[in-house]
Formats: sequence, C-alpha cells, structure tokens
Amino acid sequence: MDIGHLSGLVASAGMGLTLTLVRRVSLKNSSLTLIFYVGVTGMIVSFVPLFSPNVGFWVPLPGLAWLGGIGLFAVLAHIVTKKALGLIQGPGRVPASA
Repeated sequence: MDIGHLSGLVASAGMGLTLTLVRRVSLKNSSLTLIFYVGVTGMIVSFVPLFSPNVGFWVPLPGLAWLGGIGLFAVLAHIVTKKALGLIQGPGRVPASA
C-alpha cells in the first residue's frame, strides 16, 4: 500500500465521519456553519503535502488549471451536499422544502 491508497482510505473515513457529525450537529447549527467548518478543515489538511521535502512552492501553469478545476468541482460538491443535507429527515428534523 502506497501513499495514494492511504490517502484514499483516510479521505473516505473522513467523509464518513463528517457526514455522521453533520447529521448530529445540524439540529443545533445552520448548514452554512457546518459547510464553513468542513471547508476550513479541508483547507488545513490540504497544506500537509507542502511539508514533504520533495514538494516546492512553485506550481506550473497546468497545475494551476487543475487546481482551478478541482476547486470548481469542490464548490459544486458543497452546494449539492448542502441541498442533500436539507432533505435529510431525522428525529425532530423537518425537510427544508416543507
């Protein structure tokens, strides 16, 4: 198992934990607060690879294009996740459309 496999497993476990915590916390906080915490945590975690001795701070132009594309898909994923969380029914929770 290399670092790519380990990263995928950690990301999957982290998303599962995130969705579990969001469901529990969403009864007390707005969905925008939850999305903020997920974004800040993701931003902090994404700085970890910069501390690798093989990575510099210079990003070539194709890398910036990929970064922009990933950012766009991340924003769309957060919008869809927010909409989906608004439709979750649970104890004491009414869907946002009702």
